[in-house]
Amino acid sequence: MLLAASGGARAADAPCDRACLNGFIDQYIAALVAHDPSKLPLTKNARYTENGQTLKLGDGMWGPVITMGTYKLYFADPKAGQVGFYGTLEEHGHPAILGLRLKVENRKISEMETILIRSTSRGSFSSPQDLKDQPVLNEIVAPADRNTRDEMVTIANSYFEGLEKATDKYTPFDKNCKRIEKRTGDVERSQQQEPHYQDELRRTVRYGLLEGDHQGGGPAVPDCG
Repeated sequence: MLLAASGGARAADAPCDRACLNGFIDQYIAALVAHDPSKLPLTKNARYTENGQTLKLGDGMWGPVITMGTYKLYFADPKAGQVGFYGTLEEHGHPAILGLRLKVENRKISEMETILIRSTSRGSFSSPQDLKDQPVLNEIVAPADRNTRDEMVTIANSYFEGLEKATDKYTPFDKNCKRIEKRTGDVERSQQQEPHYQDELRRTVRYGLLEGDHQGGGPAVPDCG
């Protein structure tokens, strides 16, 4: 019995790598589809938010019939013990896009942050059908080509700084950058169109499309290896 108990403790304390963190996303989605949050390994004070609002786990999107779609993108940050997911689903037959972030501590979930982009009565507020698998997002980056963790955080933050200040000069956009916005679907920016990107950022702020800060403990920085 003592050996079994010590073995369980070692497993709980072992580092949770990318595969481990992705597994927590799969557990969460399975529990969501089954409408059964009791299937999740949670910390005592685990917190759940949905579209910026703190809810009791099991409320909100846990009620409707959920069918997961085919588009699934995982991004794990083993150093911070966080993992994100971006994918498609149907809620009572209506297409939607799910953004999910989990914080994992000692193999238990302590934070669950969800953003669900639904269609509205005025028409589609998102374009789930336009989300296609992009192999480049899952490519392993050669060690010599990788940015440092701090550089990646700075680049991510520079995007939101640019939105707030209505400028693109803070963000190192690639010449073939694609921007996906929930209102407009997939918007391509060619090298010739690049000068107009600043105008689009201004419109984004002017019409109130920049929403509040996310809940929880900081950005998840994907493991590029």
